[in-house]
Amino acid sequence: MKKLQAQICAALMTSSIALGALPSAQVFAASSDIDGHWAQQQILTFAENGYIAGDGTGNYLPNQIMTRAQFAAVINRVMGYTEESPSIANYTDVEDSAWYRSDLAKALSAGYMSGTSATTMSPNQPVTREQAAVMIVRLLEENTSVDLSVLDDFTDRGDISAFAVNAMAKLISDGYLYGADGKLMPQKSMTRAEGIALLSRSMDALKDTNLEEEKEETKTEEKDNSNKGSSGGSSGGGSSSGGGGSSSGGGGSSSGGGGSSKPSQNIAKAAQTKLVDLGRSQYVVVSFEEGFSKDNTKLIIDGVDVTSNFTNVDDDGTIVKWELTSLNPAKLVLESGNSKQEVKLTDNQNPKEPEVLASVPESYNLMANGAVAVWDYHLTNYDEAGVVRVYPKKNNI
Repeated sequence: MKKLQAQICAALMTSSIALGALPSAQVFAASSDIDGHWAQQQILTFAENGYIAGDGTGNYLPNQIMTRAQFAAVINRVMGYTEESPSIANYTDVEDSAWYRSDLAKALSAGYMSGTSATTMSPNQPVTREQAAVMIVRLLEENTSVDLSVLDDFTDRGDISAFAVNAMAKLISDGYLYGADGKLMPQKSMTRAEGIALLSRSMDALKDTNLEEEKEETKTEEKDNSNKGSSGGSSGGGSSSGGGGSSSGGGGSSSGGGGSSKPSQNIAKAAQTKLVDLGRSQYVVVSFEEGFSKDNTKLIIDGVDVTSNFTNVDDDGTIVKWELTSLNPAKLVLESGNSKQEVKLTDNQNPKEPEVLASVPESYNLMANGAVAVWDYHLTNYDEAGVVRVYPKKNNI
């Protein structure tokens, strides 16, 4: 399949995601809003190949903000996705009649985009630079370790959300994502020109990813056909029982091959999801991937659902923690929809069953890494009546 060179529909440059390519006369209009634009050549190249359309007057609106739905629509056409996830019905902000419903359903099925909460997809919200980076890395199926030191050159490294740190580092290392004036601007809304540029730079790698998927699908189909032929031949022979067994084994292998062509999606970042031992106390920290939170994820410690006892560490709940009610738990299991992930916490062979508190003490929200924990440990944050003295509005760490 020549997905990348033939399936980016003319969808990016109009607010309605028009599907038709511009006539050549419009592509080479006498004047255009991309004249002298930093992404002029990339936009023109896309237009000349019929990948994008303008507004019909030779303009492409390169500085207009790109929404999450628009970015999903373009990615689906780049990658040739057609399968739709029925879980789109869970999102109340995606109406049945919305033009983007099908594209968001495809995005969910492909696994590169997830909801902004358990019931919202925020289709008309701008896609940020860090969100786009995460989506591209998921498309590239990159699971290798990343040298985070590449982020040290940018003064706003601390503004990158936990879920996007590895993705932004990866795209910077590969030369797909650039900063400006020493800044990455991870929270900045992505423009249409930036969206085109990012896809343009990563097209070769995405093409390779699609080619590998294609090879896997072909191998699976060939193996399926081979197994079917083998099964048919054995049924006509004397040793039908042995042939049936061989065919059954082949079917299992075929199923495994099909599964391997679509990578599983992690709910949390394994490297940042762990048990933290302060010596005097322990807690488990979970750093969620984009779209996941404790609102749409079940957190199970050694067979016990302790989701209700996790509290937010950051403002948006992308990082949460659980203050242990039993020391040295062995395993954390995260479940969200059809996704499941296991994280080893310790080597404890006989962990004690965690206690689920009916209500989490308010002071747990003051607990954090390092020095703040000392304050809670010595109980100086309580008055004589046992009431927490101070509720900080915001704690920057």
